[in-house]
Amino acid sequence: MKTIIHIGADKCGSTSIQKFFTLNPELSSNFGKLKYASLEKNSQNIYIGNEIKNLINKQNKIVTNTNLPNLKNFSNDEIGLIKRRITREKSDLIFSSEGYYHYLKHKNYFNFLTDLVCPENSKRVLEILMFIRPPARWINSAWWQWGAWDSKKQNFDNWLVSAIKKTNWHKYILMLLNYKNINKFSIYPLSSDVIEQLHGYLKLNSNIKKISETNNSLPKEALKFFLDNRSYRPSAHQNKNDSKISELIEKRKYKFNPPWVLNQSHLKLIMDNTYKSNKELLNFLDKRSQELIINDPEWWDSNSFKEKETFTPFLENYCPDINHKKFIETILFKILEEY
Repeated sequence: MKTIIHIGADKCGSTSIQKFFTLNPELSSNFGKLKYASLEKNSQNIYIGNEIKNLINKQNKIVTNTNLPNLKNFSNDEIGLIKRRITREKSDLIFSSEGYYHYLKHKNYFNFLTDLVCPENSKRVLEILMFIRPPARWINSAWWQWGAWDSKKQNFDNWLVSAIKKTNWHKYILMLLNYKNINKFSIYPLSSDVIEQLHGYLKLNSNIKKISETNNSLPKEALKFFLDNRSYRPSAHQNKNDSKISELIEKRKYKFNPPWVLNQSHLKLIMDNTYKSNKELLNFLDKRSQELIINDPEWWDSNSFKEKETFTPFLENYCPDINHKKFIETILFKILEEY
């Protein structure tokens, strides 16, 4: 039996993965039965397989795992109960939280997690799963997820320098190598269909409920509205409605991507500062993943983005089409009035 921890990265398909397992909490694979599991600081503390459905409600339709600092709040009795439950479980288990990779540098936190979900006497083996993206793609998404909503309206160029360091995917692999209890780790470049990638990794063979494409980003009209009306989005963490807004917009057949804010100067800085890390990363990937990254110019060449329409980081140079603006704002106010 094994325990798999999907540790991220954020902005790399994690919501789609968690949505998939929320709808399919018990699966069969070539290796046996696989169950989705969630740790939550509440009266039950651990939910396995079909118990996941007990965590679904109006505000929470996708089940993830609580963050690591919250897990440290479990009492010794609660920790003991969780470990005994996992030890008794005869199926493979998978836990998912896009933020867990951030804690690889905090050994006390990450060791606590691995010991909790893969107890020493359970005879389980521990595997780590992680998806990554080309640095420029991740940085553009990260700006709209976090950077743009800093209360101090930080300088974009300063933020970019910090963001580039977070896309040194190779350093996370080096951190994983420091954990002797990890039997295997698998790092994959994100494709256009992360669920298909998940199928291949897990060797799933059971009847599966399909999920609709999950897009947690927002169109530029919505982002412009929030930038101009900061009271509706005062901080990066007050974004609970984004997935619902995206879902409603997509249902009306409005196709969108978050606006691109990286100009050629930004892209050159990114490529220059991630080239070495990207090359070193290849040494730890399977042959297929190596080929995908080597042959994808978005990892190596700033000119691969030259056809993109580029906006200023706070959309000062963008004036929405009046019809699109009304369409998006109608949806925004519908959602915002519900909460």
